[in-house]
Amino acid sequence: SAFAISRGPPIVEAAESTAVTIDLGAAYRLNPAPEYPPLALRRGWQGTVRLRVTLDPEGHPTQVSLAASSGYPMLDDAALAAVSRWQFRPATRLGKPVAATVEVPIVFRINR
Repeated sequence: SAFAISRGPPIVEAAESTAVTIDLGAAYRLNPAPEYPPLALRRGWQGTVRLRVTLDPEGHPTQVSLAASSGYPMLDDAALAAVSRWQFRPATRLGKPVAATVEVPIVFRINR
């Protein structure tokens, strides 16, 4: 294809010292990739957007914010819009579902 949008491995943050386990597995990979904005494609804009995603115990995003910009607000907005609709496998602590925060990298790349 003319471009690729990939989802890198998420980084999990634990508020407490007790380990939080989050296995995003298939549920993470099945989420639809953001759409590459046509104007960004035409202009050759590429970059990595890092999103900070706060999840409720069921794995639904309750807050999605920009941790690091791609340098292009259009790409950042496309990533924010897509990830806010994603479903994640719930994080667990001692076998019980818990809220968690993950950082999700979204890479916009044009294949030439």
